[in-house]
Amino acid sequence: MQSAPQQPYATHRPFVAPVPPRRSLDAIRSFDPNFSTVLFEDSSTRYSPEVHRARGQHKLDRLSAYLGPAPRLPWVSGPAPR
Repeated sequence: MQSAPQQPYATHRPFVAPVPPRRSLDAIRSFDPNFSTVLFEDSSTRYSPEVHRARGQHKLDRLSAYLGPAPRLPWVSGPAPR
């Protein structure tokens, strides 16, 4: 008795590569020709830990010049996660 030929499994989705973040940032140059991806990455790398520290200390207001009210709301509305 011969077995049926093996069919490839179709339980996975085909891989679709996401747009690289750097290419997404490069699109900003159409609005700001002086935009620097390197400078943006450096400043966001420095800024992100500061936001999380301020969130843990319930002092996000001191960063309000850099962080608008919409992103602050989920963090301000409750206690910092433990």
